[in-house]
Formats: sequence, C-alpha cells, structure tokens
Amino acid sequence: MSVNVVTSYPKVLGGTPVFAGTRILVSVLFENLADGLALTRFLILIPRLPVKKHCCLATISGTSPS
Repeated sequence: MSVNVVTSYPKVLGGTPVFAGTRILVSVLFENLADGLALTRFLILIPRLPVKKHCCLATISGTSPS
C-alpha cells in the first residue's frame, strides 16, 4: 500500500510541495529539522498532520518519530 505524503498541484500554493491533505509546506519540516527541532516536537506543534504519516516523515527525515 502506498501513501502519498507529499503532493504538489499548481492550484495549491502555486505547486509548492505540501503535506497531502494540508497546506503545510514540506520545506517547513526540513527548515525546522535543520534548526535543531526534534521531529517529535514538530509533530506536536503541527497536529494537523495525520498520525499515519508520521512514520513516513521519520523515514524521509532520517529520524525516529518516538
């Protein structure tokens, strides 16, 4: 089963990659991780990200969600 974690559509924020089902920019995750924010803290601060996607985000970012 595949999960679309990231989507990009020209009519949604001009095609900027966002987390599927939201208008939360993917770049926000990477900017926060680069600034030293833990993935778990990011997930707490952005509760609109569906729980099912947390493990996918951990894989993408190379960190652990717990």
